[in-house]
Amino acid sequence: EYNILLIFEDTLGKDDSLIEDVRKLFQEITPKMFKGWSLLKSVIKNIGIIIRKKIRKYGLPHEQLDELYEKIIETLKKFD
Repeated sequence: EYNILLIFEDTLGKDDSLIEDVRKLFQEITPKMFKGWSLLKSVIKNIGIIIRKKIRKYGLPHEQLDELYEKIIETLKKFD
C-alpha cells in the first residue's frame, strides 16, 4: 500500500485523503489478486478497471491518468 501511496503523492501532491483512497483501492483489488494474477490478462484488465475508476475522480488530464495507471499497475505486478 505504501508504494502506491507514494505514487499517488508524487502525482497529486501530499494530501491526507489519499491515505484513505489507497486503503479503499486495496480493499477492492486485494480479493482479486492471487499468486500469478499478473500473468492473466483478464485479471489485469479487471484490476485495471477498478484502478481507473478510482483515479478518474482526481480530474487529471488523460495523459496523466494513463501515466498514473501505468505506474500503479507496474508496481502491483512487481509484488505478485
